[in-house]
Amino acid sequence: MSIMTTIQKAYRLKEAPTSPKDYLGAKIKKWTIPNETRQVWSMNCMQYLKEAVKNVENELLKSNYTLRGKPMTSMQPGYRPELDVSPVLGPEHANYFQSLIGLLRWAVE
Repeated sequence: MSIMTTIQKAYRLKEAPTSPKDYLGAKIKKWTIPNETRQVWSMNCMQYLKEAVKNVENELLKSNYTLRGKPMTSMQPGYRPELDVSPVLGPEHANYFQSLIGLLRWAVE
């Protein structure tokens, strides 16, 4: 807060400085670690993931597809990727697929 006060002396801020609430789609809050007196910041990506799933559902609806319920496994039983002859994705679908991979990486990291 001392840094924000120094900045506020030099510049006009739109609103008074407060603790952050979100960052890059993640919810942020202070957290107390058990057996410690100091507080730390924690990030929660649940809101980001809910929005991401909603976006995927909307994209699938454009192609008349929907997400299935929770699968038992990420692949169908008996799937042999070395025998897959699916057509290669076009540039638009490939770009969308890459954005989904980025989203999943963000969620995991």
